[in-house]
Amino acid sequence: MTASAPLTARCQAALAARGVVDDAAVDRFLTADDTTLRAQANLILDTLAVEEADLFAFSCASVLEIYADMHAVANLNLCLAKVLKERFPRCKTMVGGLKISPDTKHRAEYLSMFERCAAIDFTAEGRGEAPVLSVLEHLETGKPFDQLGQGSLRHGHGWHLHSHAIRELDRKSTRLNSS
Repeated sequence: MTASAPLTARCQAALAARGVVDDAAVDRFLTADDTTLRAQANLILDTLAVEEADLFAFSCASVLEIYADMHAVANLNLCLAKVLKERFPRCKTMVGGLKISPDTKHRAEYLSMFERCAAIDFTAEGRGEAPVLSVLEHLETGKPFDQLGQGSLRHGHGWHLHSHAIRELDRKSTRLNSS
């Protein structure tokens, strides 16, 4: 048995109840609480030994690229984001990685995440590399996204970022302080 086998087994056990496929249960958890989903989210975060960070980024990518699969992963990400915000109130959260067809569904799905979960700060539509760099620079410098060359849309409490504009990367301007 490899070192990762117990980790995989424990994460699979946390998802065994499959509560994340039930939108009503997830919405109850996001607006009030659900002990089963809270236990699952805590088990995953504890198993992964998650420590405080400035930004937690989640992917909704699905191997099968099936909407139901991606939606369940998105629900899990929303639950994890809520618990992370409770553990680390100053952290920021970001979700990306949707690969559903047609692409026109992406924006509506991301905006729905903001409406369902107050713990989501940023979403990234399309290729996520430039939006992630923009979020990091925004958090470090306080510069607005338009000054960073990042297409963005304010939605409720969060920012929806898209990769329609290509951002030129300059190693000096994207280097982050390690302190």
